Amino acid sequence: MGELFPKGTFLSGYEALILDHDGTISETEPLHEATRRQVVQERLGESITHDFYRQHMMSRGPDTQFTIFGDRIPQSEHVALFDKCQAAYKVLVQDGHSLQSVPGIDSLIVRAVFGGLQVAIATTQPEPIVQQCIEMTLSLQSRGYIQFVETVHGKVGKRNKPAPDVYLDTCARLGVKPSMCIAIEDSPSGVKSAVAAGIGEVIGRANAFCSQEELREAGAHMVFDNYSVIEFS
Repeated sequence: MGELFPKGTFLSGYEALILDHDGTISETEPLHEATRRQVVQERLGESITHDFYRQHMMSRGPDTQFTIFGDRIPQSEHVALFDKCQAAYKVLVQDGHSLQSVPGIDSLIVRAVFGGLQVAIATTQPEPIVQQCIEMTLSLQSRGYIQFVETVHGKVGKRNKPAPDVYLDTCARLGVKPSMCIAIEDSPSGVKSAVAAGIGEVIGRANAFCSQEELREAGAHMVFDNYSVIEFS
């Protein structure tokens, strides 16, 4: 079971910090929710609630995002609908629609680097969109500290979270063993991905889209709702 971070928790002995993007660096989940709500409304003529999106659609890839609808949305339509969501999301990002950084992320990245850690992003989103988001939400300094963005999007044979693929690939590019890395995630599927990869410290960030309890149940070693509690040494 994960523990809630006490103020001033120090993480020592690690070599890299691996960050998810959506909901961990940029507050993009409201945009993802809006596009899914729009696509479902157009396809089925019905609305989905925040809780429905959070429990059944959030942080899922094209192969699983619409399975909750069963026969009403055949599997043959899933990829096309997912692509439609992604296209709508890209438009919202380009318009700068309510896109903000997660509070404290810039200083967290700086603290990690000054604590001797490499920093990278592990995501299931297309790299160009992630790059565009972080250019809008991160400071020039913290962007410069990020080694690279690793994604499984569009890669043949690579599985989305909760499979460990993106974390294993990120660790390989960093040249660091998974056990020597810290991961921060804000969804059960992301936490499960990091745990499955053997990441040494898997931290869950609780927010309006995922509770502390859900992150703990997914296997997070610790959970928090404020970056200021994390220190590196």
